[in-house]
Amino acid sequence: MTEQGSGMTSRRTLLLGGLGLSALPFISACTSSPPPLDVPRMTFQQFQPIRFDVARLELRNNYQPKFFPPNVEHKLAQPPYIALQDWARRRIEPAANNGEALLVIHNASIVERQLEAAKKLGPFTMSQPTFEYVANFAVRLDAVSPYWDINGFAEARAEGRLVLDDQSTLDQRDRALFDLVERTINDLDREFVSQLQRNLGALISR
Repeated sequence: MTEQGSGMTSRRTLLLGGLGLSALPFISACTSSPPPLDVPRMTFQQFQPIRFDVARLELRNNYQPKFFPPNVEHKLAQPPYIALQDWARRRIEPAANNGEALLVIHNASIVERQLEAAKKLGPFTMSQPTFEYVANFAVRLDAVSPYWDINGFAEARAEGRLVLDDQSTLDQRDRALFDLVERTINDLDREFVSQLQRNLGALISR
């Protein structure tokens, strides 16, 4: 009786051991995933610093991310409210012994909306979900210069849009949102420089 029980135990051990060894590669294959796309960080090196006749530049982010749908800006590796601060540090260079400037970020949102797009499959037309992403950025710079006796401001806004279908991977979406942020900040920069030259041109060092 004891020998039979021992034999059954041995067979069970071998069976379970063999199953465990053969199952390990399968589990590993199921849990493995491709490495995430390496999205670069926006440095705005394409912009030349604007030498501004103030001694100090203060940056303030007044935009508070919502952290729930339909907003998605907080999901980016470099959220727009961080990217805008990086842009401002690159773009405005204090170049005087007196005066100060305050740049405030008022909006840095990206909102996701689900749309319906018609897709033609032979004689049939099917509805395919698509997603629209709308970026809205807004900044304002206030500057005071006792030397030039100037107290003024410049502000700019920009909107960008992007449409993706539901077949896009997460990596493709992240790359597309990166491009959306960069493109919208480029648009905002053009408006900002125009307003800066118009309203505070005397403070721009030539």
